[in-house]
Amino acid sequence: MADQIFLEYNFDIFRLFELQTQAKKVFGYDQGEDIGKSHSTVHATAFAGLFDSVFQMLGPDLEFFEDILRQVGHRHKSMGVSPSFFPYMGQALVHAVEKYLGKSLTAEQRIAWKEVYDSISNEIVKNILQ
Repeated sequence: MADQIFLEYNFDIFRLFELQTQAKKVFGYDQGEDIGKSHSTVHATAFAGLFDSVFQMLGPDLEFFEDILRQVGHRHKSMGVSPSFFPYMGQALVHAVEKYLGKSLTAEQRIAWKEVYDSISNEIVKNILQ
């Protein structure tokens, strides 16, 4: 389901831009719309892959999971991504899930998506700040 949400709605990148206009530069929209769309698609695919991996790795091997998030954090740091963008990305994610699932999304599911995102992003941000 995550891949459908992220790819179909491109994780609602424009919602992210409404919330945090500086994120446009991270996605290349300052270099033109074609470059921005290309970067957004790559990021949506990677974002979906990360969530898919997280869901598949839930269980006893948290060390491997933490290693992946450490690598993602270092990659974001090397690209100059600000930790301040992550709460906005979380809001854009929940917005995309709401658009995809509509009225079938329960309050508990909404909270669960937010909690999963917060756990992932907290680990990534921790590694950006190191």
